[in-house]
Amino acid sequence: YLINKGQDFLLLMLIESYFRSTNHYNMLRTILFFCFISLFFLIAPQHTTAQSDIGTEYVRIKTKDGSVFKGKIISRDDGDITLETAYGETTVKQTEIDKITFVEMAEDGEEQMDNNHSGSHYLLSNSGYGLQKGESYYENIYVFWNSYSIGLSDNFSISTGGEIASLLFAQRVPIIFVTPKLSVPFKGGAVSLSTSLFTSPEDNFEAFGFLQGAVTLGSRSNNITLSVATGMNFNDGFVDTYPMTLSGMYSLSPRLTMISENWFIRESSNNLGLISLGLRIHSKGNRKTFLTAALYRPTEGGIGILALPFISGTVAIK
Repeated sequence: YLINKGQDFLLLMLIESYFRSTNHYNMLRTILFFCFISLFFLIAPQHTTAQSDIGTEYVRIKTKDGSVFKGKIISRDDGDITLETAYGETTVKQTEIDKITFVEMAEDGEEQMDNNHSGSHYLLSNSGYGLQKGESYYENIYVFWNSYSIGLSDNFSISTGGEIASLLFAQRVPIIFVTPKLSVPFKGGAVSLSTSLFTSPEDNFEAFGFLQGAVTLGSRSNNITLSVATGMNFNDGFVDTYPMTLSGMYSLSPRLTMISENWFIRESSNNLGLISLGLRIHSKGNRKTFLTAALYRPTEGGIGILALPFISGTVAIK
């Protein structure tokens, strides 16, 4: 055993020495941090699920006649949804459903507030989950960046907004953006495809943006997400920029969620990494409204920045 561990340690030292000698040490640190985040957020949701059997399969169904059913989805097809409720199995016809809301279950079996608003995004990047139809929220980042998001259906949402600093300090038309997002849940997670387009009307509507795909494993409150994007602009099409993020969130309590979003941006001549860790503080009795505070740390040395603060406030409208 000691010999094997010694060999592993020697191998790690050789790898580290190689990266140092080839000026890729910062890349190695980024990769190791990505691995650590992956292990933590993959293990944490599994542990929570084993204890309290939570997941995105718990729903609250309201039918058109006003009846409400709560339970775990056993099966679902184009015609019916079968739930396991506290009173046994119940089947509800799809044509009779007015609204389906995903909920989280506490360890004591009590229903918590649904977490679609928080679970749909991290700091700046999206998760695989989306808003339900009719749900919406307003978010403010760094005071000057404002956005509004709404679920147009259970699988499609759209966000739009922009910054106001240009308008206040430079008397210019501000940069605006729009992000349509298609999300498809599956058992144990969700996938999404979104595109974010940024433009300034004053600059002849020249635009740039990202096309992003994301895969999320876990529930809306405890999950890990890997997303890959490609840069694009209207003049040159897709460009040689490939941002990748590894993000996760873990519910520490009904009012506190740990969150991490980590970027690795690969370009033809340069690589940049950003790692982060923060907390999301939910409003008492309403997890849809919350404050997020985090610190970003560049992995590249010589930048002269210890950490970049991030702060945002999200207010649920519906």
